Amino acid sequence: MAITGSGQVSLDDIQTEFGGSNPIGLSEYYDKGNAPSSGEIQLAADFYGTSDTAFWAATGGTVTTSGDYKIHTFTSSGQFNVSTVGESTDIQFLVVAGAGGGGRDCGGAGGAGGALYNSATTSANDNSDVAGLFDSTGDHAVTVGGGGAGITSWDGVGLGADGSNSVLAADSATYTANAGDGGSTNSDLAGSTGSGGGAGAPGGVATKAGATCSTSQGNDGGNSYSYHGGYPNRKHRSGGGGGAGGNARDCDGSGSNDESDGGEGVDYSGTFGTGIGSSGYFAGGGGGGNNSAGGNGGSGVVVIRYLFQ
Repeated sequence: MAITGSGQVSLDDIQTEFGGSNPIGLSEYYDKGNAPSSGEIQLAADFYGTSDTAFWAATGGTVTTSGDYKIHTFTSSGQFNVSTVGESTDIQFLVVAGAGGGGRDCGGAGGAGGALYNSATTSANDNSDVAGLFDSTGDHAVTVGGGGAGITSWDGVGLGADGSNSVLAADSATYTANAGDGGSTNSDLAGSTGSGGGAGAPGGVATKAGATCSTSQGNDGGNSYSYHGGYPNRKHRSGGGGGAGGNARDCDGSGSNDESDGGEGVDYSGTFGTGIGSSGYFAGGGGGGNNSAGGNGGSGVVVIRYLFQ
């Protein structure tokens, strides 16, 4: 822990931080803290706020400070440039891919982009440290995936475009968040490695399947329901997009399952605060459409946090 930055500094404080033998001799602390290599040492001027621990220092993205942590938020591709490799392994990251676009008219919503927190092998809510994430100084590439385009006019198919992957190129591994799946207008959907898109609700009596997610990065899109029994009994309920925190609701035309809700996002506000994402939530699925053009999927994001003092 760093020596105080104000008030009285004692020889015991300096010895606790930098070590040394008894009896304490000031010459032991040449070149420690801000002390010179020879000559006069001043306790306060040379040791205020100093530490024997090397802390992380880096640039890139939008940088904010929360207590003893720096948070770098990338909303577009860039470089995370490490100028000092810290001794602490108290460093976390979140990689979220771009979401899929929505289907046309009563179209299913696009699935949220896949979300990786800390590593591809840990669960979404695991906040364990990542040792060896950045072992070298210099640039580390950050790629932020864009959202997929929604369907704005009928094209006979009606599939919203998938989003794009987001990637963090660390020293320990390359971490890739998989793109969210586009929603459909009138067809079943195949599998997805990001969150699945929701199924559209065509005319007639039919249930269409939302896309299932085959990885731990996301969840399934919702099934749609259609009943074309004549006004006012007709129903068209399109499926919502899957979210990183849960499946979208399946619609079956009953009162309790008659909504097109998207899957929940995941709350990372305890790590990254509420100033980014949606008050700290990331990768929520969209709701199903109703007689409108499909919306575009949201862009991804990459967030890195580390102890800087």
